[in-house]
Amino acid sequence: MLEMVSFNPKCSGRLSFDQFVPISFRVPPYPRPDPIIWRTGDLQRNLFEIQIDSSTGEVCSATLIIFAGKFEPYDSASHSNVESTCGLPIIELSKLSGGLVDEVHELVLNKQASELWLFFGSVQSPTRLLKCGRTHFLFCKKKLIGMGFTELNAQETALLGESIGGSTE
Repeated sequence: MLEMVSFNPKCSGRLSFDQFVPISFRVPPYPRPDPIIWRTGDLQRNLFEIQIDSSTGEVCSATLIIFAGKFEPYDSASHSNVESTCGLPIIELSKLSGGLVDEVHELVLNKQASELWLFFGSVQSPTRLLKCGRTHFLFCKKKLIGMGFTELNAQETALLGESIGGSTE
């Protein structure tokens, strides 16, 4: 799992949805030269990718490329008491070797009417949340355990329904 060493309190990013690439979050300037690419899922039917700036360790993109995994219930109110800060995670680079790192983990997704929560492995309760607009990074201690995307409008929800299916309730 990716490990956060710090965060950049100045964050801006663009969140987009379409029927071919379900979710895409990009931090300008994008693309960055020679990013480290961390991928998880079963790497065949489920694939989530995070690009990390190789010089700063800052997350510069996150993309749900394909999802045919499992949906589980999740109550996002469970992190109402969790420490929450605005910012982008800075990832520990010394534990990432090479330009492409694959870690096989189950992707677990919960899609509700106006939010989507994606976990790498089993659903865990976060101990810290970093927010960049409508994009949330969920941490258990320093390990990135998942991401959330909130305040989804009707068009975004419809596009998610087309690309990944599952219940929106």
